[in-house]
Amino acid sequence: MNRWLQKFPTLVWTVVLLGTLLIHAEPSEVPDIWLWSWLRVTGLAGLCLLIGYCVYALQYPPYLNVNNYLTYLLMVSVIALEGIFRVRPDLIPGEELIQHASKSIRKQYAISRGYMTEEVLSAEPTNGLIYHFHPNGHLTAYPHVELDADGYRNPPMVDGQGLTCVLLGDSLTLALDAREDVGALLRQRGYPTRNLGMFGYAPQQYRDVYKRFVIDRQVSHRYVLIFLFAGNDVVDAQNYERVRRTGGDFKEYLPQMRSIDELEASLPVMVSVARGLPRFLKSRFVTNRERIIRLPYRTVQTGELMPPSPVQAGSEDWYAFVAPLADIIAMARAHGAVPIVYLLPSAATVYSTFDATLRHYDRHYEVMVESLRSYLCEVQVAFYDLQERLRGEMRKRFIFAHEKDYHLNILGVQQVAYEVIKSLEQG
Repeated sequence: MNRWLQKFPTLVWTVVLLGTLLIHAEPSEVPDIWLWSWLRVTGLAGLCLLIGYCVYALQYPPYLNVNNYLTYLLMVSVIALEGIFRVRPDLIPGEELIQHASKSIRKQYAISRGYMTEEVLSAEPTNGLIYHFHPNGHLTAYPHVELDADGYRNPPMVDGQGLTCVLLGDSLTLALDAREDVGALLRQRGYPTRNLGMFGYAPQQYRDVYKRFVIDRQVSHRYVLIFLFAGNDVVDAQNYERVRRTGGDFKEYLPQMRSIDELEASLPVMVSVARGLPRFLKSRFVTNRERIIRLPYRTVQTGELMPPSPVQAGSEDWYAFVAPLADIIAMARAHGAVPIVYLLPSAATVYSTFDATLRHYDRHYEVMVESLRSYLCEVQVAFYDLQERLRGEMRKRFIFAHEKDYHLNILGVQQVAYEVIKSLEQG
């Protein structure tokens, strides 16, 4: 009996590792060696080695003693970390590790990391997927940002005030890190402007807020400027449709606030950490590994590059992306306004001129540009690709909020505003 008790931890590890191997033995979604990716080949090979070691250790008591000691140490560590992470979820090193934890844990984590939470946001009662900051509120982390009566980044608006420009977009249009956004710079040049950009918005939400706050209120305006972001608008459009179909609301867009079932919410935090470990490792060492990029005037250590999506015109993903644009264009023209579309590049393609390993993203971006230009040419809408403007500025000055971000700082925002003003003057 004692002999089997001695072997029991190693037997458990053998079964667990064998089960993990079988679960992950299917081909990769995007193979780059035979049927498996390099990451999966490495992982499967490592699991095979560990299984071989456990089988070998079952025959030799000294190895069993080592395994038992390591198992005991692991159990004590897991229990200790469970207590620590419940009290201090901000110590969890990555958001991938708590995707399945309870809402309270994920909420504490989001607050500790400075993410947007439902405490600073309001949702429209008639459309739960339209969310914005609290009307006339303020953001502690961004004291320079002024919010209007609808919770968007604008000075107080007078009822019935006519506009020259309406801005639609996501967090790049919102530009929280910049002291002045494109709307402010346009107002300085004499263009009454309202910015309806908000973090997390998809093209469908650009359409929804345009209808809700401009069309339905019959606000006169000459231009509606649509800022598309190559980094995530295609994915966000798909996500919007998923959330809408499942009856979700804006909370699905908040970091760590997606819906999970009661069973997941009741599991220990360390179970969530274990489940998220593969995604965490992939994010850190494959898809979003830090890289050193040497600019002409400084060296930067980048983080999130948000590469452009490889979307093809005519696909289901493409339709979800451009259908709301067609709605915006139709509404604008019906109310005597001129729609103009601008494409903001991702950090991956801005940096690609300085890092040859990023050049493959240029083709994804080119396909998106070609597809958009062809579509907008058919519907006779002006289109401006802002990549070369931002690349040119990056050769002289750093344009992102900080090294590990893809949002624009005031220098980047100024370049976008320059192109917008030039296009308005030409029109």
